Amino acid sequence: QRERTRRKRPALTEERLEEMQYTLSEAIREGFAVRVTVFTPERDVVLVGRVSVYGRELRVRTVNGVRVVDVRNVVGVDTMNGQSR
Repeated sequence: QRERTRRKRPALTEERLEEMQYTLSEAIREGFAVRVTVFTPERDVVLVGRVSVYGRELRVRTVNGVRVVDVRNVVGVDTMNGQSR
């Protein structure tokens, strides 16, 4: 039953990937916080904080500490004013 409830990672368009990369680059350069949506088989996890990238690791500094995620699992990056990038 657990296998049946596992979700599949959404396919992202090239345009969406470029938008997310641009938003991440801006956030790193300018030091502003972003909302990062991370795919997991059970549910999407939303992290809010300042970001940095090391290889394939995205580090999100949240109020609860640093969370490290694989960039391949990131399915959304948005600025904090709600504007999708």
